[in-house]
Amino acid sequence: MSSFSHLHVHTEYSILDGLAKIPDLIRKAYDDGQRAMAITDHGNMFGVFSFVEQVEKFNAKHAKKNDPFKAIIGCEVYVAANSRFDKDKTVRENRSGKHLILLAKNWTGYRNLSRIVSYSYSEGMYYTPRVDKELLRKYSEGIIASSACLGGEVPQAILKYNNYDPANPIPTIFNLDEASKIIEEYKSIFGNDYYLELQNNGHREQIMVNEALKQLSVKHQVRCIATNDVHFVNREDFEAHRMLICINTRRDFYSKEGSLQDEDSDNGLAYSGEEYLKTTAEMVELFKDFPEAIANTNQLVNKIESYRLASEPLLPKFEVPKEFKNEYDYLEHLTYQGAKRRWKEIDEKIQERLTFELETIKKMGFAGYFLIVQDFINAGKKQGIRFGPGRGSAAGSAISYCLGITNFDPIKYNLLFERFLNPDRISMPDMDIDIEDTGRDAVIEYVTQKYGFENVAQIITFNTMAAKSAIRDCARVLQLNLNESNRLAKLVPETPKITFDKVFETTPELKKELESPNELIRKTLQYAMQLEGTVRSSGVHACGVIIGKNNLYDSLPLCTAKNSDVLVTQYEGKQVEDAGLLKMDFLGLKTLNIISNTLYNIKKRQNIDVDIDNIPFDDKKTYELFSMGDTTAIFQFESPGMRKYLQELKPERFEDVYAMVALYRPGPMDNIPHFINRKFGREKISYPIEGMGTFLDETYGITVYQEQVMQLAQFIANFTPSQADTMRKAMGKKNELLMNELEEAFYQGGMKNGHPKKTLEEIWKEWKRFSSYAFNKSHATCYAYVAYQTAYLKAHYPAEFMAANLTNNLKDLGKITSLIDDTMRMGINILGPDVNESELDFIVNKKGDIRFGLGGLKNMGASTVVSLVEEREKNGNYENIFDFIKRQNFRLFNKRSLEALAYAGAFDCFDNIHRAQFFHEDNDGKSFIEKLINYGNGEQTNISRNQTSIFDFASDDDEDFGLPEIPACEPWHPLEQLKFEKEIAGFYISGHPLDEYKTIIDNFTNVNLETIANPALHAQYAFKTLSFVAIVTAVKVGITKNNKDYGTIQLEDYNGNYNWTLFGEEFTRYKHLFEEGKQLFIKARLEERYYNKNKDTQKNYDLKPISIFYLSDSYDNLCKNITLTFNVKDIAANIAYLIKEAAETYPGKVPLYIRVATLAGNFHSDLHSYDLKVEPEKFVKQLKLTIPHQITFNS
Repeated sequence: MSSFSHLHVHTEYSILDGLAKIPDLIRKAYDDGQRAMAITDHGNMFGVFSFVEQVEKFNAKHAKKNDPFKAIIGCEVYVAANSRFDKDKTVRENRSGKHLILLAKNWTGYRNLSRIVSYSYSEGMYYTPRVDKELLRKYSEGIIASSACLGGEVPQAILKYNNYDPANPIPTIFNLDEASKIIEEYKSIFGNDYYLELQNNGHREQIMVNEALKQLSVKHQVRCIATNDVHFVNREDFEAHRMLICINTRRDFYSKEGSLQDEDSDNGLAYSGEEYLKTTAEMVELFKDFPEAIANTNQLVNKIESYRLASEPLLPKFEVPKEFKNEYDYLEHLTYQGAKRRWKEIDEKIQERLTFELETIKKMGFAGYFLIVQDFINAGKKQGIRFGPGRGSAAGSAISYCLGITNFDPIKYNLLFERFLNPDRISMPDMDIDIEDTGRDAVIEYVTQKYGFENVAQIITFNTMAAKSAIRDCARVLQLNLNESNRLAKLVPETPKITFDKVFETTPELKKELESPNELIRKTLQYAMQLEGTVRSSGVHACGVIIGKNNLYDSLPLCTAKNSDVLVTQYEGKQVEDAGLLKMDFLGLKTLNIISNTLYNIKKRQNIDVDIDNIPFDDKKTYELFSMGDTTAIFQFESPGMRKYLQELKPERFEDVYAMVALYRPGPMDNIPHFINRKFGREKISYPIEGMGTFLDETYGITVYQEQVMQLAQFIANFTPSQADTMRKAMGKKNELLMNELEEAFYQGGMKNGHPKKTLEEIWKEWKRFSSYAFNKSHATCYAYVAYQTAYLKAHYPAEFMAANLTNNLKDLGKITSLIDDTMRMGINILGPDVNESELDFIVNKKGDIRFGLGGLKNMGASTVVSLVEEREKNGNYENIFDFIKRQNFRLFNKRSLEALAYAGAFDCFDNIHRAQFFHEDNDGKSFIEKLINYGNGEQTNISRNQTSIFDFASDDDEDFGLPEIPACEPWHPLEQLKFEKEIAGFYISGHPLDEYKTIIDNFTNVNLETIANPALHAQYAFKTLSFVAIVTAVKVGITKNNKDYGTIQLEDYNGNYNWTLFGEEFTRYKHLFEEGKQLFIKARLEERYYNKNKDTQKNYDLKPISIFYLSDSYDNLCKNITLTFNVKDIAANIAYLIKEAAETYPGKVPLYIRVATLAGNFHSDLHSYDLKVEPEKFVKQLKLTIPHQITFNS
């Protein structure tokens, strides 16, 4: 039998069009005896690097010796009708382009194919990435081309000039003039490397087109090849492929005969179901009447060379000043220049370290890397951009410290350079750079300007179909009831990267649905399982940036970000690095924004310049803050568990702080009690080998860091620094082969130093156990440094620090609530927005109160706020609402802005006007806001009349620019006012609807919605009676397939949100309570959704109601009476009067009892009044202001 190779194959990287996964294609082709294959995805080379890489791995593992599989790199490009620059919307043929297959014959061809595809995005993108003949001609060297499918230019010309008749599919005479011209044009570009494709996969027009192509082949001496336009691997994958197409085109799933591809991507041609990876036998049978088409695929394959895409690192060249010979010479100069700034005097220890690092960098050829990084960091610092002190192992480099790349002394804190660069392990340095969020784009812009637009690109990411999203997608196109779709999707846990296999283990309910009597449910799950893991879309990496040594168009395929001209690689991050390009991760770190905002607030209010990078590391107030666990808003130290341990540890030195960063994680967390006990002498510290304390004393004899193991290996067994790092990596990666080699070397070296083998074996065993959770000390110290900075600011400048945190967490309701609570606990007031004091961000006023930032309001753009503030600072405070209106710049300020300020209370500073008046409409149907706008428009006659503004709605004949009268109306109810505040700010400003029930919350609840909404905590609270309060913010009701009522109730409290779905009687019993805005007291239980004998399997829980009632009825349902307890020493002459006054002021239904107790609490006297009943909330609040007492609520 003739051999054969598929040369027209679409993988899953033909996004939402191809279903074939690369490993499956390789395996099937090789097992069939095929020894080559091309991938030719639509318009891109997304899968190329992965394809070549996986073929190499396959050959190493499976291929027989001297019988490898050949990877052929290709792309099915879109050829523009004329020029790739033509983007006229009125010309439909500009929208897509005709198909053409391009294959890279050799390395030159790969480079040229990359250029062609890259320019199709950066220059030709218009609905699809398009090329043109000019581009093809320019980069044709090393390229093989073929005429593609029915969507190709030659087949389209045949179809255009020859009428297809199903009864007589082959015309007696063809009109092939246009097709001939096209062929000759392509021959002039590609010469003998141009081929005509014959396809026979069930499309009726192919009979006519194939016959015409055969005639054209003879006429123009162009060879024909057989292809199959592969889109999926096996014939039985067709239905799943149709599902994929429907998801792409957002069409309903319909019969096989009607299944159409997206007309924009393939001219509306139908799939037949034959577009799978056929065997050689199947292809030979298809083309038995034209066998040379099969043989010619081998002739073409033989032209193609094999080559690797992976490459050694190619660092960009850094231009050094003329007086320096090379990059290393300049690096050495900058290093010693920086060393003098850092240490003043360079002693022998520092000199030895710098020499070692410089020699290592020189040997490895990475001087340019350090110069590049220090350049953009120091350039950013000059622009006022804040960078982190370091991240990861890079902080172990003293040279990085000298250059300003890091800001933490690695010699003082015993951080290891070889943890960062190992001379025996040549690999590109990996420096992740923390940058404040607001400065990241400026740094990327600097790098782009420095190295050139075409030398810098961001990195692509691919989003795949997860189990939950696959269910929703398939349910939608199958037209499964939305309620059923949601029900199935909710059975998939929220665990990241969870697969159907894992879901079926943990959630048998979902597995049972595979046997559901509802055919649509069965099909939904079956198709979702097939589509799981398929690439669904592409995106741009949030942090990654590459910098090329040369023009990136010459290095790898590029594309552009959506609706942008920003260059993006077509390979993912790891592949980009393997291709030899320099990858930098610019990580936006919000904490750095908070630090910068805090420093601004301090300077503005107190005129103090805090040098946060040079604060003392022995600050008493800072360690007191850590010791009290007062770490809300402190980087890395906010969790309740961490606070508890801090209160026990009472850190007094920086070493304790960074040890907690390393220890507070699953695994090492078990050592925290020992760490604390050893610090305070409650546990003995001992070492099996004398001298180990040199490396372990700082952590009280507990091995916490990878660096400690590395240093001990050198001390105990004479490992070299490189050996020690290799050991560290082998342990972390669990490389058993390498670990066995190093274990023997450890024993040999240790016994040579006189240590017993049994002791060495015990140490090695402990290290192996420890390796699974050992932490990078360099990383721990850097993050502890940022934590210490935030703690220092909170300890010394609490208002300024909390204001900065509020500014940077406006979108996080739970976080904002926590910050507000902590701020109020510290005695700092948070004031609402005020046009006479607010700025863009939260600020601290002269009294030390925090003032809400106007930038936190919807419809208040930054430029609008800046204009408002600048006007106020230039010409003084606004005297009243009319003065405010006439002084605004109406090119920036509009009706929505005015409404936002009114809703949020920013005009409450003005006398004789309240919020409701702004929206009150008089008999003329106009609101006061509209009249203010007319007034402002009249006052600002200098604004151009033909400029579009918010005033366009006002008619010319009824404009009256006189001073409008403030309407008379009632103020809003407090709850209504709070509702508007939340709509405009995202949270409540002047209070919270639940505030009036604070006593109930404090005394009768045991959880909040943040706990309820966190599945990780459910096991902890399962089967207990949970009591909580919530506001109903939305209700959605429906009918299940069993004709039962159900409802999804969106609940909210101080801490977060929770969507609670109830079915059947559980819902109908409480349905009358579920109204938007209603405040509820809820008792419920978390019950296990199923029983699973496997204790390691994640369990799922449902929240089941026990009782629900209105919060306003809480005391009736929960509280029989209130007891006020007074200590004898607190009894004053007027106490009875104060109690009586409060009770009469706030009468209610709850009986009040009085108890007087002795100092020791061993005797008390109870006083009863059967007619004294109070409204608890207000009564208790009043008493707190007047007399000391203890209150007990008896249920």
